[in-house]
Amino acid sequence: MSDPCEPTRTIGPGSLLAGRWRLEVCVGEGGMGEVWRGHHEVLRRAAAIKVVRNTAPASRERLLQEARVLASIRHPAVVEVFDFGEHEDVPFYVMEPLIGRSLGERIRSGGPISPRAAVELIAPVLDGLEAAHAAGVVHRDVKPDNVFLVATALGERPKLVDFGIARVRDRATRLTMAGAIVGTPDYMAPEQIQGLEPDARADVWAIGVTIYEAIAGRPPFEANDIPATLHRVLHEAPERVPMIDDALWAILLRALDKSPALRFPSASAFAAALGAWSNGRLLSSPTQTMPAAARADQSPDPLRGSLDALLRGKLTPR
Repeated sequence: MSDPCEPTRTIGPGSLLAGRWRLEVCVGEGGMGEVWRGHHEVLRRAAAIKVVRNTAPASRERLLQEARVLASIRHPAVVEVFDFGEHEDVPFYVMEPLIGRSLGERIRSGGPISPRAAVELIAPVLDGLEAAHAAGVVHRDVKPDNVFLVATALGERPKLVDFGIARVRDRATRLTMAGAIVGTPDYMAPEQIQGLEPDARADVWAIGVTIYEAIAGRPPFEANDIPATLHRVLHEAPERVPMIDDALWAILLRALDKSPALRFPSASAFAAALGAWSNGRLLSSPTQTMPAAARADQSPDPLRGSLDALLRGKLTPR
């Protein structure tokens, strides 16, 4: 495999970081730095190693924050970090190696996924997000490319990766200016676009977009340029996907409500609704139609009433 990263004087294939981590090959490059496949020189433990080329204080601090965030979240659906260090003034952290592909790669190469398969594949990420939110962390960049599908003997298992722009509650040092817009436009919640401080419900929105994209093969607010995308996020409703039945559509509309107050209040509440749908506890006829511009908060919706009752524990399973 060709190396996508340019070697430097201090870091390249074969480099030994902090006397213990040997770099083998660069497997990815992003805005903050690079990810290398490597191993522990003594224990021979395989690992993925993220390094930052830009050694400016802000970049170093952001990498350290990302490592601390990941180390504080112990959940099977979140990538695990187990070491941090520096090599000739270049910071790095070490995480579990992941073999597989991203959900984004799967969608781009294989096309849309069935609603049930998409929900079963993505729903575990909500449990990982609940653990992150409990630790005071909002991811802020959930998207198919940041959901890694680990290949296992039992099939693909999702792992949430790249907490590089996560917001951490109660940090003394801010790494983004108040009112700054951070994230990926197709997956940003309206409040992020407006420069407001996002909370867990922004990640709920992004998972709603991710599930929609997995089923439709495209994000719900896709447009030709960034301004048009942001306009659609703020002002337009998602187009109805024909293969999604009414019950699942009501769930997605609630996750994609423009108002955070009308979305699911937590990742666990969203996961509960998806679980109820997957288990057949929210039933509807897939032949029923709903206007493409329908909004969950525009008119009374009996499915949404049933959904709310279920989440309050007042709906008897069928």
